[in-house]
Amino acid sequence: MKLEWIGWVATAFFASSYFFKQPDALRKVQAGAAMLWVIYGLIIHAFPVVVANLVVASVALYSSYADGRRRTSLRLVRDKPEACPTGAIEEPTLHSESRAPQDRLQSWN
Repeated sequence: MKLEWIGWVATAFFASSYFFKQPDALRKVQAGAAMLWVIYGLIIHAFPVVVANLVVASVALYSSYADGRRRTSLRLVRDKPEACPTGAIEEPTLHSESRAPQDRLQSWN
């Protein structure tokens, strides 16, 4: 039975992942493609293919999970700033609002 098609489908999935605009979607599609490569590697008994794509799938899923947690925590801080410890989040300021460089140098002395 010819199972080369699994490798071709995995290649198509992986290549198509670069057309996704959202990083989370890209990572999930890449993880799915890597898992197809793992299956293909197991079928053809190619241990390096299996290991390499397990690493790719793990990193893709972990980074997707970590990115989702970071976005969730930022959303919580934005929506409920009182839940954040005092001084942990500062409002961004423009450089034009800060003191002139020579003033900063003088304050170091």
